[in-house]
Amino acid sequence: MKQLLWFALVVLGLSATSIGYLNVKKEEQQFFEASLQQRAHMGVQLIRGALMQRIEEARAMSRMLLSTARHAGGKDELSAQIRALRSMHPGMLLRIQLMPEADGTLPAMSESFDPPLLRSTLKQARQQNRHVMILPRSDQTWVLRYIDWTQNHENRYVISDWNLQGIVYQSLAKLPDDGIHARLTATQQDKNFAIFETFAQEEGDQAGKPWSIRQSFDVEGIRFHLELVTLKPWPTSGPIDPASMVFLLGLLVMLAFALVLIGRNRYIDDLNRRLRRQANMLTLQRGELEATLNHVAEAILVANENGDLLGANTRASLLLGYAPSSWNGLKLEQLFSREDWPVVQRFLQDAEDMPEEQKPVHAITRTGKRVPCSIQIARFRAGQQVRLAVTLRDMSKELMQQWLHQTMLQIRQVCQKQTALNERLQQLFGLLKGDPWEILNGEAALYLVEKGALKLNATSPDWSGRYESICPRMQGRPCLRESHAFPLLHAFDTPRASLFDTHQEHGHHLLCLEIRHQGALLAIMHMMINQPPSCMLEEFSSFLAHLEEALALMISSHRSEEELIRLSYYDALTGLPNRRLFLDRLHHAIALARREREKLAVLYMDLNRFKPINDTLGHEAGDEVLRECAKRFRRFLRESDTAARLGGDEFAVLLPKTNAEMALNVAKKLLFSLQEPIRLARQEVTIGTSIGIASYPDDGEQAETLLKHADAAMYRAKKNHAHIHYFSHEMEEDARRILALEQDLSQIVDKGALKLHYLSKAGALTDTDKAHHAFPVYYQPKHRLSDRRMIGLESLVRWRHPILGMVTPNEFIHLAEETGYIHQISEWVIFQSCLQAVEWEREGLLPGRIAINISAVQLMHEGLAQDILKIIRRAEANPEWVEIEITETAVMHDPEIAARVMQELVDAGISISIDDFGTGHSSLAYLKRFPVDTLKIDKTFIRDLPDDADDLAIVRSIAAMAHALDIQVLAEGIEREAQLDLLTQSGCDLGQGFLFGRPSTAKELTKRLRLQRE
Repeated sequence: MKQLLWFALVVLGLSATSIGYLNVKKEEQQFFEASLQQRAHMGVQLIRGALMQRIEEARAMSRMLLSTARHAGGKDELSAQIRALRSMHPGMLLRIQLMPEADGTLPAMSESFDPPLLRSTLKQARQQNRHVMILPRSDQTWVLRYIDWTQNHENRYVISDWNLQGIVYQSLAKLPDDGIHARLTATQQDKNFAIFETFAQEEGDQAGKPWSIRQSFDVEGIRFHLELVTLKPWPTSGPIDPASMVFLLGLLVMLAFALVLIGRNRYIDDLNRRLRRQANMLTLQRGELEATLNHVAEAILVANENGDLLGANTRASLLLGYAPSSWNGLKLEQLFSREDWPVVQRFLQDAEDMPEEQKPVHAITRTGKRVPCSIQIARFRAGQQVRLAVTLRDMSKELMQQWLHQTMLQIRQVCQKQTALNERLQQLFGLLKGDPWEILNGEAALYLVEKGALKLNATSPDWSGRYESICPRMQGRPCLRESHAFPLLHAFDTPRASLFDTHQEHGHHLLCLEIRHQGALLAIMHMMINQPPSCMLEEFSSFLAHLEEALALMISSHRSEEELIRLSYYDALTGLPNRRLFLDRLHHAIALARREREKLAVLYMDLNRFKPINDTLGHEAGDEVLRECAKRFRRFLRESDTAARLGGDEFAVLLPKTNAEMALNVAKKLLFSLQEPIRLARQEVTIGTSIGIASYPDDGEQAETLLKHADAAMYRAKKNHAHIHYFSHEMEEDARRILALEQDLSQIVDKGALKLHYLSKAGALTDTDKAHHAFPVYYQPKHRLSDRRMIGLESLVRWRHPILGMVTPNEFIHLAEETGYIHQISEWVIFQSCLQAVEWEREGLLPGRIAINISAVQLMHEGLAQDILKIIRRAEANPEWVEIEITETAVMHDPEIAARVMQELVDAGISISIDDFGTGHSSLAYLKRFPVDTLKIDKTFIRDLPDDADDLAIVRSIAAMAHALDIQVLAEGIEREAQLDLLTQSGCDLGQGFLFGRPSTAKELTKRLRLQRE
């Protein structure tokens, strides 16, 4: 039993000892885990706070150096500041450098960074927008490098190197050092670095069980990992023999309880000492945390559940304008607008569920100013109390950028609209208001530069108009740029903006903005503005630059559109309205005259002798003549009249409220304006004009009709060699007849009536042929005056119209030349004449050559000779039976081509005669070169013989000249015996006219030839 009792006591002692040991071990383990967790959290906060503090200090030093370099620029001053900064942080600030230096060099920062590698590091930092990085040193230590740079074209950098291991060592030194192993690593751009590691292990710790904790945190995009490890020894006992085990166990029971109690009391005292030490550390850490919070960019407010403010960081004081000591006694409700406070209240209620959500609100400063912010609220416990952490982020810059982006997008959309310039400017003025900070109030005006002077184009509805002078003449007031009183102009990187104080209330200033495009001043814009916040200077200056660019593009495109309109409605050479604008004004004038029952007149003018000037003196001289004529026309017209150039050398004049008699007087003035010679560069030329007049409503009630009738009257004036001609309805009838003839002629030709059927044998043509009935060929004999014998014939084509009857060549030949049908008609006449010559030759009746007329249009075709010979061969005729008659005017149109064509015909055996000689402007030099056999004197010189002595002298001169050149002379239009006798005496060789016989058909002439042969 005793043994059992002892055994029970031993078991009880062992059990009590084991239970006590396990409880103590468990409590010790919990303590060490909590302590280690707390130390790791403290270490993270200390290291993070120290790093953030150094980064903020580096940022402040960088801004100070960049500001000093921008404004002062002295190298000595910069060096002094750098030495002062390094002396303020001995041991921690390893190096601080402004780059490039004043002399433009790029120094090496350390042994491992040469200038090329440093440049690539700076470029990488700027491209990735990274300011902080970790770099190794040559002595196996690490530095925390902060890089800052300018945002403009100067490309200056400030590089500061901090002793990273020293910062970590100072931070971890504040933790209790009792057997804790600390290791700090960092991850930068997927690379791991071992930054710091300490060993503080006691002897014999290697045999124990380790505790470890690992926490991570981020600083400026770099991931840090802090690992704490501690080793606590575990007691062990050696082996004991079984005989004394029971005794020893019995003794150990009592000793175990005593030792457990004593060890527990000592351990609790030790824990209390450690807790007091940790409390002191927490107090110190709290101070460092407060310093860190005061350097963050957001405003942080702490309040209780009732909304009473308990404190705030420095940023909150700067944002809201309250002193640090005045937060107590304020409520959150006082810091927000009435419309935003309900939103904040709902957000406060949901803060525990949505700690990461941000909402836009407007904070109210101490002065009552509204500041746009984003709010974030988090709920936490401080002991038994619930606290609210309210974070406010100033959204002013973001909202300003958003407003600028939206406004510039709207401005560009307005500028690109296809509306009037004034309308677009009014819409643009409406956009220049409503910015979040009331910098612009929409009061603006735009002055366009026209012909070197400023002209007010558009103003906003509330423009006062009191400041219409441009910048240098603002009533003698100096520009604020000169007084350095307005920071905006220093931020605005162009000298095109000037600012003037208007001495008005509310601090308004007049901003004069020059609008230029490709160096040319297009306009000046005046805007009333207020002083923008200092944080908005860069954004607002960018807005002004974009506004200037948009206005420049809009004004330049508007002027381009105006130029296009001017080119569309005005003649580029003379500056007169063109046909489109003239017809438009004529339509309006007719509508007005119809409503007011008045008359108007239209003059249609065509310059005389313009083509020779253009051909001989060149197109530049012709253009100068047209410009001078336009100037003279404008000089003699009223402001209500419209002179237009319709094309080429044709002009038109619209005369509102003008009857026919008044129109005649105006036409005479225009004729008189051209009497004075026009002086060109090389000589003077005199030019005239033919004018046709049509009146409304007598000659037409439509614009196109009036212009057409005036054109017809002008054509009649030119045809009759008159200067001015009124339109008449007889001319309209003639025009209708010509139009009908043109349509009928086209139908006949297009249906193939004139198509030549080249027959294998002559004489196959019958009277049933359509062309033979439509275009019969008549023959008029030519006689030798000495014996009155028939020596040849002239073929004459007629048009037998089914309705109008016989149409003379005077009516349809000119029409055929204009429409191009003259080629088919001439080929038809040549073919018919050759076929008839073959028939007469077979009977022995051919009296001589058959003359066929060729028009000027055909003569300009250099292949004419080959075409004529081809037709002659198809008809199986002899070229020596054919004579080609060409008018004098056609020959002199292009003498070179005419000479070549005539020579080809003569070489083939065809004879050449010049018809209507004396009516053109023949050159004797050319006449000598032409292979001409006969000159035909026009009947205008024969008609008045023998009474007209001048005509007789002309006939004798032509005959003498022709005989001198070995050319025969034929007189046309002989109708009386007296004319025949006189022409015979004057030296004429041949004659033709009604005295010898009228034009006859082939059948009639065949009978006559047979009688003559008998």
